[in-house]
Amino acid sequence: MAEIINDDGILRCEHVADKFGARPANENTALASLPLHDNGYVSLLATYGSDQLIVDAARVSYGKGTTQKRSPAALIRYLVRHKHTSPLEQAEVTFFLRAPIFVVRQIIRHRTANVNEYSARYSELSDDFYLPGRSHLSEQSTNNKQGRGKKVGDDKYEKIQMEFVQAQQNAFDTYGRLLKDHNVARELARVVTPVGAYTELYWKCDLHNFMHFLNLRMDDHAQREVRDYANAMYACAKPYFPHAFKAWEDYVRNSYTLSAAECKMLGAALRTIDNNHSWPQNSYGMTDREYADFKFFLEQTCSQSE
Repeated sequence: MAEIINDDGILRCEHVADKFGARPANENTALASLPLHDNGYVSLLATYGSDQLIVDAARVSYGKGTTQKRSPAALIRYLVRHKHTSPLEQAEVTFFLRAPIFVVRQIIRHRTANVNEYSARYSELSDDFYLPGRSHLSEQSTNNKQGRGKKVGDDKYEKIQMEFVQAQQNAFDTYGRLLKDHNVARELARVVTPVGAYTELYWKCDLHNFMHFLNLRMDDHAQREVRDYANAMYACAKPYFPHAFKAWEDYVRNSYTLSAAECKMLGAALRTIDNNHSWPQNSYGMTDREYADFKFFLEQTCSQSE
């Protein structure tokens, strides 16, 4: 696959050698593709539907001949804002992923997707494995049990990388001996392979649940490597549902949901700042309905804090 950047900035990359034999027969038909780390990549193979399909699905309940008061973009924004998500489930994305097993295990936790993965029972695993680069290699966080802290110092980096290389290479050497020297069944020999080994899979998901996946896996609290894959998947899919993803960015990805206690705290802060409740004019790109709803929310929040 030649390296071509299309009008949307999506790179279609030349893939690494196919050691699995599992990828699509004609991978040049991929809509978009991005390389990741040393041996991984994300390919968007297909999409089903569009922004217009989402709009049509939302309007079906009104019947033929109903006046369409909202533009497609405005209707999608209304759906996402008010969490009317079923029309989004009409659209789908299908990816082909090459990723380390520990990344795939986090992706598969999202059980709303349809997955078919390479089987190490039927075939031998590739001997490629994930090696964390300098920007990804960090110490354990001191205040987060599942997170990373400061970057590993340059004086330790090469030594630690060699530990990764030796451990994983030794595992693959053992795997090879079990298969070739001892004729151990593939389904048993695979138990010695590390979770840094690469696997490949087809991953299909409707747009609503894909957005939920992105919201969790693009978050700063997610593991760095799975964030890399989620970001790449988002970059590939975004141009095909521009209105839906813009609404998702505004109302989900870049928004913040307040708890009851946080609402009371906000109300107390607003009352302290301005007892007259003279709210700013709508100069933030909100529709009149959004502005009215938010103004009502602020007024209610202030009254609750009294």
